[in-house]
Amino acid sequence: MKYSLMLATAMMLQFFTSYSVMTVAKITVEIESDGIIERFPASLATESLSYTAGGLVFNYPLDTFTVTPNVAITVEAASHANTFTFTAELTANSTSSSTVTVYKISNGGTVAEASSGEVTIHISSRGL
Repeated sequence: MKYSLMLATAMMLQFFTSYSVMTVAKITVEIESDGIIERFPASLATESLSYTAGGLVFNYPLDTFTVTPNVAITVEAASHANTFTFTAELTANSTSSSTVTVYKISNGGTVAEASSGEVTIHISSRGL
């Protein structure tokens, strides 16, 4: 028995709401498989904040996600010496919030947490 699965995904924006800095969109995810089309309601939340030492918490509005979202993080650093770089770690993730910790890594291999205000964190969370 041969089984083939072909996925084509399209998202249709239904509406979006801005909560302070966070923007939340309710979308419909459409998946086509073997001629059958399924539609699922989903959410997209995005926000950009200046980093706070100790970890930056992004709180989602109530009922944004019913399952833990998939999170993408981007670190935006101001001009800095080329003797170090930054990396981000998703240290906690749930349907109500995501926590990001940023580390500063020197060319010599020393790792320390980034200072408050040293970078801007952009987060994009997607899920049902």
